[in-house]
Amino acid sequence: MTTVQFEPEGFEELVDRLRGAETVSHQSVNEGLREIGDVLLPLLKSRTPVGKRPRRKGSPGQALRAGTRAQVLGHGADMRLEIRQGARTPQGVFYGRFVREGTRPHTIEPVRAPYLHFKIGDKWVRTKLVNHPGTKANPYHVRALRAGTGRIQGIVTKMGERITAFLAGR
Repeated sequence: MTTVQFEPEGFEELVDRLRGAETVSHQSVNEGLREIGDVLLPLLKSRTPVGKRPRRKGSPGQALRAGTRAQVLGHGADMRLEIRQGARTPQGVFYGRFVREGTRPHTIEPVRAPYLHFKIGDKWVRTKLVNHPGTKANPYHVRALRAGTGRIQGIVTKMGERITAFLAGR
C-alpha cells in the first residue's frame, strides 16, 4: 500500500479569515443599516403629511414629521433598522399608524370635559358627541421606501462586497 501526504498551503490563513468574517460581516451590516437609515429618514420626513392645520410648531402633522427617528437595534446576527414616528395625541396615543393605515368611522366623546369644543370655519361648536367619518389611508411610508429602493440596493450590494473582499484577502 502506498501512502501519499499533502501539506495544504494557506489553509491556516483561510481558517483565520473565516474566524474574522463574522466580525467583519457584523460591522458591514451595522454600517449598511446606518446608511440605509440616512437614505430613508429624509425621504420619509419629506413625505410625512402635515395636515390641513396651519403649519405651526407643535401641530400634529409637524410633530409626526419632527418625531421621525431611525436607529439600529440589536447586535450580531440580530441587527435591524427601526424607524419610528413618536408623535402622540394629548392622551398619549401614537397616531402615525392612523395616518398611514386610515381609520374606520367612529364616534368621539369628551374624555376630560363634559363637552367637545372646536371651531368649524368661524363658528365655535360645543357638543357631547361627534360621528367621525373616518380617514383614508395615506401610505406615505411605502412611497418613501420605493423612492429609496435604488440607493438601498446599492448599499446592500456594497455591504456584500465588503464581506467578500475580506474573505478574498483584499
